Amino acid sequence: MNDMNTQWTARITYQGPPMLANTLAEMLREDAECHVDYKPPQETRDAVGIAALAATTVQFLVQTTGTDDRIKAVVTRFIERFSRAQPQVQIDGQPSDDSAGTSSVADEFAKLASLYAEGHLTDEEFSEAKARVLRFGS
Repeated sequence: MNDMNTQWTARITYQGPPMLANTLAEMLREDAECHVDYKPPQETRDAVGIAALAATTVQFLVQTTGTDDRIKAVVTRFIERFSRAQPQVQIDGQPSDDSAGTSSVADEFAKLASLYAEGHLTDEEFSEAKARVLRFGS
């Protein structure tokens, strides 16, 4: 059984329409009672004013205390709700059963360094993420 004081951190990668990234963040904040840190994507419009359908990729840092079941439930609900109408919606990195709050600050920095080295984070995002890890711990 999970300890209600265990802090869970998940790094979730969302790929899909920009407007749904914001919806996912709100669902995680409200339904899973998580702290969600991410850079909201900019939605563009074409000359006629129709929102662009191009997919965007957004990295979320999700933190909660208790169990990760709430995060999993929200992600599952989000996928069920939006993936039929938006087949390009994909989410990777939700917590797994063996990810229980065991990462240290050093582990978090190693993950960030890997994401940065692979080109998933800009210099600014890398600096901001390191500051968040120091602020919120592991």
